[in-house]
Amino acid sequence: MKRTFLKTSIIKAFVLGMCLTSVISTAALAGTISKDVYTIQIESVDNGNQLFEKQKEIDEYVFQKHVKEIEEKGFTVTHTAPLENYVEIGITPYSKDNAEYLYGVFGSDSVKVVEGQQAVLLNEGSADGTAYENQVKTEQTKANFLTHVLEGAASFTKFLKSLL
Repeated sequence: MKRTFLKTSIIKAFVLGMCLTSVISTAALAGTISKDVYTIQIESVDNGNQLFEKQKEIDEYVFQKHVKEIEEKGFTVTHTAPLENYVEIGITPYSKDNAEYLYGVFGSDSVKVVEGQQAVLLNEGSADGTAYENQVKTEQTKANFLTHVLEGAASFTKFLKSLL
C-alpha cells in the first residue's frame, strides 16, 4: 500500500511538473513575437544645405510655377527627395524625353530623374479583411497550441496511470 501511494505521489509530481513546464514555456514563447525590425540610419551630408536649396528650387518649379507646362508635356512629378549627393525627381510616366526636359531645366550634376509611383489614398480598414483574418488565425493558432499541450498532458497522465 505504501509502495502504491509512493508511486502515485511521484507520478502526480511528475505530471504537475510537466504541466507547469508547458504552461510557463507557452507563456514565455507567447511573449516573444518576432517582428522584423528595420533600422534606418540618417547621416548628415556635407553638401546638405546645397541639396535642400536645390530641392526647394525644384519644388517651386514643378509644384508651383510650371505645373501647367509640365502637364502639357504629358507627365507629372510624383516626388522630390534629397539623397546622398543629388536630388531625386520622380516622374510618371517615365520617358527619356521627359527626363531630358527636367535635366535641361535643372542640369544633371545634382539631379537624378527616376520613374515615380503615383501615391494612392487607401480607404480606412482593409478592403478584403486580410489583416483581420490573419489576426484571427494567429489567435486560433495560440489557442490550438495550448489545447494541444493540455491534451498531451492528459494523455500522458492516462499512460502513467495505466503503468500502475
